[in-house]
Amino acid sequence: RLAVERSIKLKRGDALRVAMKLEVIESQFELALNASVIAEFGTSDGRHPQVAFYGIKFEAPSEVEKLVLHSFVSGQLALELNSLWQVLSTAAPTNGEPKPDNK
Repeated sequence: RLAVERSIKLKRGDALRVAMKLEVIESQFELALNASVIAEFGTSDGRHPQVAFYGIKFEAPSEVEKLVLHSFVSGQLALELNSLWQVLSTAAPTNGEPKPDNK
């Protein structure tokens, strides 16, 4: 998914060049990849009304670029799931007992 300023209008099939610097396992990787727009989501996140979202497909990334992208996305998902787990574990009662009232 690509996020851009709402005033930038893209449409399905538009060609892009996406440049990014990613950190994976304490190493920096600079990628510049050709991509195309495959889906238009518009301003689909109420927390970011000035941002439009698009689905993109990278065009023929190398094996190394695929590995870097996959590693980065997997790491971000792990961080998000860990954060969610921490929130849920503090809200849920343990051992079937109600959570103490912290007033």
